[in-house]
Amino acid sequence: MLFRFMSAAATSVLLLAGCGSTEATEAAPLGARCSKPSDCASGNCNLSGDFPGGLCTKACDRSSDCPANFACVSNSSGICMQACGAESDCASYGSSWTCREQSLEDAKEQDSGKAGVCSGR
Repeated sequence: MLFRFMSAAATSVLLLAGCGSTEATEAAPLGARCSKPSDCASGNCNLSGDFPGGLCTKACDRSSDCPANFACVSNSSGICMQACGAESDCASYGSSWTCREQSLEDAKEQDSGKAGVCSGR
């Protein structure tokens, strides 16, 4: 009998916890547009001149710290940015974005060079 009561009470708590707003907003991934840090899963919304309209970024020390198709560049002391090989790769960001070559963050230690990343003009 006690087990039934506890089970019913637990079910009631779970049902009550599910009540409320059904509008759960997920934080945006790296490379998404943003206007404030809480918009981004990484908690980093870069709003400087290189990121017109804002961009979700993530601090990094080397490109292996970034997801696939991103490179760790020296901009802002090392951040993951969308890699590109041509202007058209950055078209989804808008007309004020271009594919620009930047130094890789880990180049400081390994002389590993540069990478093309989507950046503001």
